[in-house]
Order: sequence, then structure tokens, then C-alpha cells
Amino acid sequence: MNTTQIAERTIHGFDDMIAIAAAEPQPHKLLTVLLRIDHAYAQGEDGKTRPIENEGELVPIAIKSFDINEKLDFVSLKQDADAGAPGWGLMMTAVLPGQGPNPPSEEDVDNHLKRMAQTIMSGGSLERFLFIDREGNPVSMESQHG
Repeated sequence: MNTTQIAERTIHGFDDMIAIAAAEPQPHKLLTVLLRIDHAYAQGEDGKTRPIENEGELVPIAIKSFDINEKLDFVSLKQDADAGAPGWGLMMTAVLPGQGPNPPSEEDVDNHLKRMAQTIMSGGSLERFLFIDREGNPVSMESQHG
């Protein structure tokens, strides 16, 4: 499994990411991009069309930020995601720190969320982000251009 560096610490999943960010002295925001998975399909020798395992496209369908605190958990995040974008298959996440005692500005949050969605649409590098499936498990992602 790939790990992600946040605040110069290695994290392995959602709970680690939230715990590390919540322990930092400055306030942080959790940035989320909900993604629909459009699977790639191929016709088999029997003439039936089947999804190709581990291939397809990710399509951003919703973006949202959350205040990070000890109470933020995946269950409540999933409920919010299901209410706002029921067709999501993966959640792309990142943490944005504030400055001193101030949380990140709404402008900063919006700009980072838009860049995250653009990264998906343009096939950019995904290594800076933590991807989580509908069960809260981290998912290793690779971008393939071409």
C-alpha cells in the first residue's frame, strides 16, 4: 500500500490522517473530492462485454471541505457524501493547514479543491492524495496518461 506524507509524517489511512492533523497546533481543513468510477470494458472471447479489472476513469462529482477535529470520522463523512452525491465510488482527500491560529481561508480551500478535481481530469500525479473506498479503506492509485 502506498502511504502519504502529511506534516512530514507517514500515514496509512483516514484515521491516521485525521489524528495527525487534529494534533497540529494550527487548524486544518479536510478537502474531499468525491469520484464516480467509470469502468473500462472489453469484449471477451465469448462475445460478452465485461469490466476490465483496475482500469477506467475517475470523474469528479462533488467537492467539499470539513473542519478537522477529533470527532471527524469516516462514518459521518460517508453519510454526508451519500446524501450529497450518492453515486460516488472513491473519495480523494487532502489536508490543508491554516496559518497560525487561523484556519485556511475559504478562497484557499476553494482553489485547492478545484486543483484536486483538475488533477483527476488532467491525469496529473496522484501521489500527494489519500484515496478511500466506500468502506473507508485506503486505495492505491496510479495515473495513466495516453
